[in-house]
Amino acid sequence: GAKQATEVAAIHYGRVVFADYLRGHGLLLIIDHGEGYLSLYAHNQVLLKEIGNWVSTGEIIARVGDTGGL
Repeated sequence: GAKQATEVAAIHYGRVVFADYLRGHGLLLIIDHGEGYLSLYAHNQVLLKEIGNWVSTGEIIARVGDTGGL
């Protein structure tokens, strides 16, 4: 896996619809890309975006961590 604190980039533009702790997934960020497509970024050390934020492709949205569990 990636090293702790490595930057996490959005795979495509969209709007943040979830940015919080979720049991089993740790700090989780979900981006809605439209037309039914979502991307999920789990087990982060820190989230850099909030619900409602628009993000661009490649924009840094979080940093890798080991929060949560499986």
